[in-house]
Amino acid sequence: MNDVPWLKDQVSFLMKKGVGITIFKLPNGSIISRIKSVISLRLLIRTKRYDFIHCHWGFNTIFAYNHRIPIITTYHGSDLQGVIDKSGKLIIKAYVLIFFSRLSTYISKANIFVSERLLRSVPRKIINETNIILPMGYNEKKFRPLNKIESKNKLGLSKRKKYVLFAGNYSQNAKGYFLANEVMKILDESFEIIKLDYAPHDDIIDYMNSSEVLLMTSYSEGAPVIVKEALACGLPVVSTDVGDVKILTKLYPNCFVVKTRDPQEIASLVIKSTNTKTQNLSFKGITAYTGGRMNNKLYKFYKRLYVNECHR
Repeated sequence: MNDVPWLKDQVSFLMKKGVGITIFKLPNGSIISRIKSVISLRLLIRTKRYDFIHCHWGFNTIFAYNHRIPIITTYHGSDLQGVIDKSGKLIIKAYVLIFFSRLSTYISKANIFVSERLLRSVPRKIINETNIILPMGYNEKKFRPLNKIESKNKLGLSKRKKYVLFAGNYSQNAKGYFLANEVMKILDESFEIIKLDYAPHDDIIDYMNSSEVLLMTSYSEGAPVIVKEALACGLPVVSTDVGDVKILTKLYPNCFVVKTRDPQEIASLVIKSTNTKTQNLSFKGITAYTGGRMNNKLYKFYKRLYVNECHR
């Protein structure tokens, strides 16, 4: 759970509210280890008494399904949109994941979609008391504007360079790093890209405050938390039209969402974004997506479902 900070914050918030939580992580290892893990999960569900099972990512719901215990499923993007190859096309495995994730929307007692775009990807699903849109929030106590020079000094970065922060794991095809690389070839030598893959999470705020722009070239996203974190730090965002990025950035004059994947156009917008400073705009609008607010909405959702189940 430490590798998913927003989930760690969410669990901590709910436990402070008195919600008893057991965390079970399904591994991404070999088929044998996955089978063993699923067996352990099924035994845990049979031997323990739970009011709800909350699954993250739709395909996990299939493994946790139990007709006696209501399931809440949160969909994050790749589960309903699929996994792609380098050309942006769905791989064969993606169709299986999408099928089981869509099936999960029918067997779950409640469905949480992290963006409206994800909700629209599921046939016949509408917003009601059991189908809601609830993005993942950012840590408002951590992500905030800092002094750029001090952040650069802390990380040992050049004061003269203009750093472009790449949003995502560059080894994942869905993040479209090859496009970001093409953009960087067009920009002059004063620009340099920073990839956060192996950066300690505690350093990310300093990388954001050291950079000129956050660049997102993904093919698909659910509701990227990193965009919220960047805006909270006053960092402009240039992104392809994915997830809820257009909604998040609409109040910011130096943030741009592009519908094409033209590196020349994206490069020009990167330059344009650096010509205007966000400054006092950093907290306008984005405070609606703080982790505290999002987690409190989830807690109230839990309570409402619990009361409804008790009166059945």
